[in-house]
Amino acid sequence: MILAGLMFSGRIMGFTGDAVYELTFRGLAPAVQTGNSAADNSFMIGAGLLLIIIAALAAILLYRYRKLQKTAVFAAIAGAVIVCALELYYWNLAAKTYNAGMMPHIRMVFPVIIIILAVLALSGISRDEKIVKSYDRLR
Repeated sequence: MILAGLMFSGRIMGFTGDAVYELTFRGLAPAVQTGNSAADNSFMIGAGLLLIIIAALAAILLYRYRKLQKTAVFAAIAGAVIVCALELYYWNLAAKTYNAGMMPHIRMVFPVIIIILAVLALSGISRDEKIVKSYDRLR
């Protein structure tokens, strides 16, 4: 949730070529805005990040309902996969269309870290389910 929120605060990755482009949650645009010259504006990265944040919050708040909690974690994983796919799409778009090379940024790996942490959360939820079932058998 925190990592997805941090991705809203700046550029995710940059590209250099004839001009300098940056990928933010709004899409791919020139780093120096000259009028209305947006390269490729898209709300999809922002929507994926919002999906991650909302699903992570839901997973935290639904600690009593493990099936819904699992569904929320799966939604967070889906949002992170969408953001990863969009990063790769924009990387390919910048390389082919604008003949630009990538300048990596730390925010670029946040979706991968989110996926890893969500899978760990999913295994923890499954472990909790097993513990609760074993206690029910003891009663």
